[in-house]
Amino acid sequence: MKEQQPPLPEYVFRGTTYNFRGGGANTIKPYRCYSSSNPIKAAYFAHVCRGNFIARAVVYIAKTKKLVEAGIIYMINPDPLARAEEEIIWEIKPKDFYKHCEGYITLKELKDALRVIGKPLNYAPTYSNLSVACFETQEMSVNEIEKLIDIIYPIIKNA
Repeated sequence: MKEQQPPLPEYVFRGTTYNFRGGGANTIKPYRCYSSSNPIKAAYFAHVCRGNFIARAVVYIAKTKKLVEAGIIYMINPDPLARAEEEIIWEIKPKDFYKHCEGYITLKELKDALRVIGKPLNYAPTYSNLSVACFETQEMSVNEIEKLIDIIYPIIKNA
């Protein structure tokens, strides 16, 4: 992956199920761990990944500075779908990514916090309409993300 990339946001969010180790291409070199700069879109991924394990749907929160200082290479994919997902790819196994996170919150906790800041989750996407949900969801401002972080920081659980 190229190291010359656009500036990173302060935080990234990874929607998944608790402690998901990655599958397929995520577990062989070069490793890939997908995240989003938009917590709403990360919530969509947590929702889709939850399957029959609703209580295990979580969103991991990481400070990008901490990831970069740990020497983890990243890539911001310019393709239209990746841009809609506000995707940032980290060259690390998902199970190792979590060690560098501030922690995680449940999907329900994130949905509640988003509602408090006036950004309710309007989709309950499935694999078939996940892309549509991402294309139709607006980016969040830095100010909105800071407000969200202020709400969720006290309830973040250790990764």
